[in-house]
Amino acid sequence: MEWLELYRWFIPVSGPLQPVARLREMERLVRDRIAPTLRDADVHQRIAGCHLWKRDTEEGASSGATGVGVDFFATPEADAPLTAAVSRHFEGLGAVGGRGVEDEAAVILYPVAAEYRRGLTEVSEVALDLHAAPEPAFRAHQCALIEAACSAADPRYRLQSYLAQHSPAYVRLARPEPTDEGGLGSWEQEGFWSRLYTPGPGRGLRAPIYSLWNIVLGTAPRRWSDRRELAARLGIECD
Repeated sequence: MEWLELYRWFIPVSGPLQPVARLREMERLVRDRIAPTLRDADVHQRIAGCHLWKRDTEEGASSGATGVGVDFFATPEADAPLTAAVSRHFEGLGAVGGRGVEDEAAVILYPVAAEYRRGLTEVSEVALDLHAAPEPAFRAHQCALIEAACSAADPRYRLQSYLAQHSPAYVRLARPEPTDEGGLGSWEQEGFWSRLYTPGPGRGLRAPIYSLWNIVLGTAPRRWSDRRELAARLGIECD
């Protein structure tokens, strides 16, 4: 098995922006800069996985600047060409990045974390599908995730139907099949959701499902969050 390194890139959102304006700028960066980067063959062919994330320090993030980031899992040999390819897309944005990971987080690169990295990669692909939608549809996607996150029911059963309609990556990865019993359907679908709900093998490695909320909403709502309050925080209206 190849040894992997972590290559982390971060694009800051600077300036005295209001909370909703910060969220819109992070959405724009994901749509216009991160997504094309991940579609670039010079990037895609050199990575074994990736994880997209947003951080808003004004909303309770523990440290660091507000902005969007992406972690690439790749071999040491990918260093120079991967850095060159990513730098082309992030030019002029004040992005910082490169190879390296803190010692306590290095477990994410170990073989024991292979399924966890896979879950992070898969949820990032699904989230990017939703992010790629034009403005009215993207706001509808956000409302659907808010409803799932704030529902008393297990969000998986609401999300599986929704994502099957709106995410080609979900259909490809989970191969959903309808079920009369309200279960998760195919073996691939059960595996997909199992990965998304399984925390990583190290401290602080939250289950990948939290990244779905983080990428699409810009936050990771608790299940008991108020729907209206959460929608207002995002500057949107949901029925």
